Amino acid sequence: MQGFSALLPDTGGTFLALADNGFGTRDNSPDFVLAVYRLRPDFAGTRGTVRWELAFRLRDPDRVIPFALTCDRPDVDALIRRDRLLTGADFDVESFRRLQDGSFWFGDEFGPWLLHTDASGRVLEPPVALPGAWAPENPLRGDREPNVHGSGGFEGMALGADGKLYPLLEKPLVGQEGQLNLYVFDPAMTPHSEGWTTRDPYRPPYKIRLDPGAVGVTEFTRLSGTRFLMVERDAGQGPEARLKRIYEVDLTRTDPDGFLRKRLVLDLLHVADPDDVAGTGRGFFSFPFVTPEALAVLDPHRIVIANDNNYPFSVGRHAGTTGEPDDNEMILVRLR
Repeated sequence: MQGFSALLPDTGGTFLALADNGFGTRDNSPDFVLAVYRLRPDFAGTRGTVRWELAFRLRDPDRVIPFALTCDRPDVDALIRRDRLLTGADFDVESFRRLQDGSFWFGDEFGPWLLHTDASGRVLEPPVALPGAWAPENPLRGDREPNVHGSGGFEGMALGADGKLYPLLEKPLVGQEGQLNLYVFDPAMTPHSEGWTTRDPYRPPYKIRLDPGAVGVTEFTRLSGTRFLMVERDAGQGPEARLKRIYEVDLTRTDPDGFLRKRLVLDLLHVADPDDVAGTGRGFFSFPFVTPEALAVLDPHRIVIANDNNYPFSVGRHAGTTGEPDDNEMILVRLR
């Protein structure tokens, strides 16, 4: 099974998990249907099992998306055409949040867009673009020069206590190297194109410094109040991994240059394990994946983290040994 890019706590100890986009590019992913799964991990057991089932697939039966989709092609699977299913060649959805009305908002990298669906994954309206931002994969870009790096769109997206969405670009905009931009979108505004609090992507409401050696962020989610957690990573895996960190930022705390202050919460390459829960005998546990990507907050003291295994390409757990493709792993961590 392909890895996961986002997690939402659901009922009865389950999680909704957003499958990561296809197999790395839009060219090799037109047969990968975008889907959300329901996971039931057994954290209390000794075997570390996770039961799963399909929750829903993303689809556009009402033809509200204003450009050609994979399902419009004659050479794709009949099920994709019949149900107008969305694929990894259409969108790169990396984050999602559920609102009180049961609908979902997904953060996408190809636009970058916000995609609004009902509780069953049916797209409700055209994708909502970040004004002035253009990714290389955007089919509506025309002759505009892209100012969002490839695979640099909305990777993490938190739901604030104020009911607003806080999408974070995975990578700096072109010309803003070292700076991550955090935006604010109000889903209560109509039309939704007016929901952004800024019309210039280079003037975000909040900005965050990217660590030296990091290539981007993989997740952004609320911890409590105005406090949020974010995951930064480098491009290494296994013994080559050097930077896989979870930081806390508070929207009310900035440095003299206006950047949100970051506080290290967890080094995923050296997670304390004094009781040897992982059975390594080393007193610590490592999560050495290219993309530790999905983060869910259970309460102010406990979080769940899952990797995107980039199936079948990543070998972070088995680098230097068997070289097997990474499994999907979920870990439960208590914060101090």
